[in-house]
Amino acid sequence: MVRNKILIGIVIFCLFSVANAGSGWSQKGKIVEIYNFGWTIMVKLSGNPIDYSDGGACSDFSYYALNAKDNSKYDQLLSQLLMAHALGLDTQFWISGNSCQGQNSNKQKIVTIRTFR
Repeated sequence: MVRNKILIGIVIFCLFSVANAGSGWSQKGKIVEIYNFGWTIMVKLSGNPIDYSDGGACSDFSYYALNAKDNSKYDQLLSQLLMAHALGLDTQFWISGNSCQGQNSNKQKIVTIRTFR
């Protein structure tokens, strides 16, 4: 009985730790806008944005940022973004709210991209 309570407590702790980790999947939606701002591509998805930033540190979570200087897979991710936008595919980003980037340095950072038919 005590063992089960400890196990349940550990599971709950882990779930809350992951939820507050500052990163996760964005909403799933279509890319409705792409523009560049210096070395950064700004992307807006349809649907309700998710804020993973620490206490709202990335104050504008309606756009996501892909920075050319901060991602070794930039060319691949940019190609995937443009393809998804041109074909109207549902798209989702793994985002980091621990590092605000983009215009006004207040957008969540795109780490990787997932597309769906």
